[in-house]
Amino acid sequence: MNISEILEQFDLLEDYPLARETTKSSQDKVLSGYNRYYNPDMDHVGAGYFAGHKITSAIGKRSPRIHCGLDLAYNLNQPVMAFCGGKVIIAHFENAYGNVVYVTDANRYWHVYAHLNEIKVKVGQVVKTGDIIGLAGNTGQSKGVHLHYAIWRPTSGRYENERAIDPRIYQYP
Repeated sequence: MNISEILEQFDLLEDYPLARETTKSSQDKVLSGYNRYYNPDMDHVGAGYFAGHKITSAIGKRSPRIHCGLDLAYNLNQPVMAFCGGKVIIAHFENAYGNVVYVTDANRYWHVYAHLNEIKVKVGQVVKTGDIIGLAGNTGQSKGVHLHYAIWRPTSGRYENERAIDPRIYQYP
């Protein structure tokens, strides 16, 4: 299912007029620079803590592409709570992200929780900040137990650099 089909399923397509399939050229744009929300002073591994969890890898350059989110230290099966309330629009397994949950917030931004060992929510469910959405794990293309947390701006192309927002500077609704 592509992004346009998911948005159409929830009658959100009008809210995301630029939604379309990711193309090779849009993926290549990731390598061309960072978004206006990116803070280069935070572009390093071990950049402190986020929501009480040690950051093991921050948003920024990671050969050969840009890491578009935060990797947070978790223990296996530790509950993962929503950092922002909203509606669950995707809750399934993906090759790269493993078990992953996407929540869209009041600003229409997507909050991505990846590499979960277990998903505890269903598509269409409304969650509040602090609700348990899953259990931390090591699924998909992962090298150890952690949570990959990303925020995506509603725009075209899943991997475009202007889509990723650094969660440490996002203005949560």
